[in-house]
Amino acid sequence: SSVVKVVTFEPNKRLRTKTEPGAQADFEGGYTLEPAGDGRTRVTFEGLITVGGMLGRLGGASLAASTFQSQMDGDLKKLKVLLEGR
Repeated sequence: SSVVKVVTFEPNKRLRTKTEPGAQADFEGGYTLEPAGDGRTRVTFEGLITVGGMLGRLGGASLAASTFQSQMDGDLKKLKVLLEGR
């Protein structure tokens, strides 16, 4: 398991996080929120995953990225439901 810390938080604009040292895969990234008209908000996510050690040599970066993408897709769908009240 990894400890993630918030490095930047601007309400209604931006959230950036990064893993603490010692994680199997280092992650740094976050969300940017922008008005999209008609009461909508565009959410943009960007991140960088770095995998080192044996996991990195065994192609772990691809697995870590795929796992992370699946988790983010699920999290964003849940967030949409919560925000839209469905």
